[in-house]
Amino acid sequence: MPQLEVLQMRHSEVASDTAIAITTHLKKLRVLDLKGSHIKLMRNFPNQYIEERNNSTHANAAVDNAAQFFASLTRECADLKELELSACSGITRAAAAAIVQSYSLQFLGMELCLGITPEAFALMGSNMVQLEGLDLSGCTRTTNVDVQNVAKLESLTYLNISDCKQLSNKGCLALADMP
Repeated sequence: MPQLEVLQMRHSEVASDTAIAITTHLKKLRVLDLKGSHIKLMRNFPNQYIEERNNSTHANAAVDNAAQFFASLTRECADLKELELSACSGITRAAAAAIVQSYSLQFLGMELCLGITPEAFALMGSNMVQLEGLDLSGCTRTTNVDVQNVAKLESLTYLNISDCKQLSNKGCLALADMP
């Protein structure tokens, strides 16, 4: 199935090694929908999947497999345009940082994902130049500064910030100054 372009795995339990296999073999993937899924973190993850920059020599070291998966996804699936991760568990801070490294994504669904850090929002504002749609609803840790970083996205035409409890008028006013 190397020609598969759309993969929906909603409400699934996804082992990290399976997820890595997806990115390795499905290079034509344009849409990946993991809404409500759980990304299982695994110990004894094979060294071949650990990014070189980690310089890890411990085969049995516990690594952030979700981050490894998303780093592989953004690197291997160059045609990926839509990534739906709303209500996914197992999205760590490192995984969120890997996701926002994607230059090709046009839609990112991260409703109820709490692992998005201010650093990830800053990367999002500078890296995700093609992003047209972003769902952050229910991301209760999203701040005014985070929204100011999102406001830098020139291609953004859809933004959902419902139930982002830490936002104030200041954050919303930043949207008025979007390019």
